Amino acid sequence: MMKVFFILVLICLLTGNVLAADLDEDNCDGANNMKISACYESILDKTDKKMNSIYQRILSVSLQSDKDSKNQWGYVKAIKSSQQDWIKFRDDECNFRTVSFEGGDIRGRLYRECQIELTRSRINNLEMAFDCLDQNDDYTCYHFH
Repeated sequence: MMKVFFILVLICLLTGNVLAADLDEDNCDGANNMKISACYESILDKTDKKMNSIYQRILSVSLQSDKDSKNQWGYVKAIKSSQQDWIKFRDDECNFRTVSFEGGDIRGRLYRECQIELTRSRINNLEMAFDCLDQNDDYTCYHFH
């Protein structure tokens, strides 16, 4: 059972490493772990900033939609809740993917790679939601993407 778990973790991590090669124009190959960690931290910071920028645009459009609609739940409350839950999911998921490397030098890098990968996916989802909301003044088209 442990071998199967290790193989599954290894497959996930190798997939992440392939994605990591295409992370950014930044090259994270360094002479030591501190340089590599700083590079991945920088990429994560850039990726988080891009996600937060899109999130803020959705909030802005959602505020107007909430003013114009009688939806009791409200777009603002929904997107805030979704984003908070998603960030917790991302961090918990990356912890799960890298827990077998606890105490090892590589865990931090793998954890950041995971966060970057999942954040990029979230960016794509938020962009689709923004486009839908911006064009239709609601999220009805988003359900079908």
